[in-house]
Parts: sequence; C-alpha cells; structure tokens
Amino acid sequence: MPFAEVHSIQLLDEEVRRTSESMFWSYELNLVLRNGNRINLIDHGNQRENRWDAGDLSRMIDVPIWDFIGYRQPADSLDPNEIKARILQHIF
Repeated sequence: MPFAEVHSIQLLDEEVRRTSESMFWSYELNLVLRNGNRINLIDHGNQRENRWDAGDLSRMIDVPIWDFIGYRQPADSLDPNEIKARILQHIF
C-alpha cells in the first residue's frame, strides 16, 4: 500500500476485562486510509510507546495523528455510523 493512501494515524484506547476483577488498558495505533478504512498496526499495553511510535510514523509519512486516547463518548451522543459518515464527509 502506498503511503499516499494514508490520511492519518489514529490512536485509541479500550478497557479489556479478563474477569470481573481483572482488567487492563489496550492502546491501538491504526492507519486511517483516504477511503475511510482502517488498518491496525499495533495493539499493546504501553500508552507512551504507542504515542512515540505514532509520532515517528507521522513524521516519516507526513500525516497528522488523531489521538483519541482517553476520549469517552457521552451516552446520549450520535450513533457511531452517523459519526463515521460525518467524518468521511469532512475528509472528502
């Protein structure tokens, strides 16, 4: 895949529960393509290293970072499909 197809780098976090008492945070580094698809590159438990990797990659291929780590969507917000449609509308 050519780097020209990459629109941005996306950082996400999620709470992963193994049992009711055991949980950890997982951090994703994704490529967001110009057509709206995502490719997951890294998914691990070290937030700092994930951000460093995103910064290195961002400088190398000259795209912005969309850092959503720590962002939580309000319960009464838009449907996820509507949010994606609005983002894609803004990009294109």
